[in-house]
Amino acid sequence: MQNTTTFSYTGTTFIAPKIKTRQCVKYASTFTPPPLDGSCTLPEAIDWHFAHSPDHGVYTYPHGEGELKVLKWAEYAKAIYRVSNLALKRKDEKPKYAVLAVADSITLTTVIMGLVRAGYAPFIPSPRVSPQV
Repeated sequence: MQNTTTFSYTGTTFIAPKIKTRQCVKYASTFTPPPLDGSCTLPEAIDWHFAHSPDHGVYTYPHGEGELKVLKWAEYAKAIYRVSNLALKRKDEKPKYAVLAVADSITLTTVIMGLVRAGYAPFIPSPRVSPQV
């Protein structure tokens, strides 16, 4: 299995396809990829990009008339940390978070990643989720 990589997490072994292309590494001097061997969790990847790719763009969106704005990893990670800190200030013993929002993708992913970074598993209601959940 040359085109796969194997890693373990919580006692379960996973087989994943190897990353074949690394366009950002080839074309962007501002980007340093995190470890792609399964050893880096999603919250750790946020920390990685904050430390190693702070000037690399995460999102590009329209801003004003015919203008584009680039949200960089440094700004995005700081926003995620703010959400995380707000979630951790909650005094409940076992707080529960559900994200029900009509928001743009940047705001939604920032809130979700902030909750994940704080150690929570946010519930994101969807019409595709069955009532039994």
